[in-house]
Amino acid sequence: MKVIFLRHGKTAGNIQKLYNGSTDDPLCDEGIKEIAGYIDESWYPKVDFAYISPLLRCRQTKGMIYPGVPDKIVSDLRECNFGRLEGKNHQLLKEVLWYQQWLESQKEVISYPGGEKVQYFKVRCQDAFSYCLKDAFSKGYESIAVVAHGGTIMAVMEAYAYPQRKFHEWVVGNACGYQLVLEQKDWERQRRFMDLKLIGHEIERYAR
Repeated sequence: MKVIFLRHGKTAGNIQKLYNGSTDDPLCDEGIKEIAGYIDESWYPKVDFAYISPLLRCRQTKGMIYPGVPDKIVSDLRECNFGRLEGKNHQLLKEVLWYQQWLESQKEVISYPGGEKVQYFKVRCQDAFSYCLKDAFSKGYESIAVVAHGGTIMAVMEAYAYPQRKFHEWVVGNACGYQLVLEQKDWERQRRFMDLKLIGHEIERYAR
């Protein structure tokens, strides 16, 4: 089965590098134009079915790339809840005492103030993706799309992709992602993505 695993198109929050996880941003004009251009360049393989995050930016992205393709909303594909950081960026927060204390308190992010624990978020996304595969295999689909978020993709790829990379090394641009090819018996036996290729481009810095 072919899996087209995509990040949503660009939002105003992405441009401003905001912590927008649970914030329900729409695509911005630039994001809409980018997707239209990528469609014209034939970036996206055809699929039989799509699984999507409930957030508007993902639903809009799916609607542009795969209009008319039946879909199912999978709630746990949604982005991380960044709690008190939602709707803000580093520039806005860098002089705020609690933000400084939070940054200094951990070498790597374990949880977000008032938001999700990172490990819970990762497991949630991995379980949701596994559910999509199980459902798709059971229905005999030959190709599916999973349209979600940058963090969702990183959580899943960190857990299952081979060769292995760290979480932040699986960052893709907006409306970009990965094409995976999976055999059901291999997935059930080893839980690994061995056959994958990039759709679009990866990026160095991550703006959700």
